[in-house]
Amino acid sequence: MYTIRTYTPDGVETNRGLGGTYQVFEYHKLTESAFKAVFKDVFKDEFKPEHHKTRAIVIGDTTTCLPKGDIAYVMSENGKTFSTVKAIDSAAPDEVKTLDEADLVSFGNYLLSQNRKESVSKHNRDAVNDADLCNWREIIGK
Repeated sequence: MYTIRTYTPDGVETNRGLGGTYQVFEYHKLTESAFKAVFKDVFKDEFKPEHHKTRAIVIGDTTTCLPKGDIAYVMSENGKTFSTVKAIDSAAPDEVKTLDEADLVSFGNYLLSQNRKESVSKHNRDAVNDADLCNWREIIGK
């Protein structure tokens, strides 16, 4: 079972159950027309000017819309971050983080660690994703 934890820019935290499966549609990863089509399919309404702040839609047992600036984390049952959802227009330069050689070695060690093996489903062990980076940063305090 997954939970989506959202944080607004003013610090409000909300948690909603997503169930066993979910879908994420992020504006910056789709064409504008594809995002509007998803919006119409989900809400049975055209994407109107009053909806222009919506930048991500997460669908599970509940549907969550994220306005620009919100960040959400999909949490697994054990409380670990499974995925990060960003409600942005496009990747901004200040979101790019540079890792030095020691960081890369540390991250590689985390990917091979027993800790990761125990906290990641078999389905996700063969791929590296943003949840791995979030979990590694949490462990090392970065």
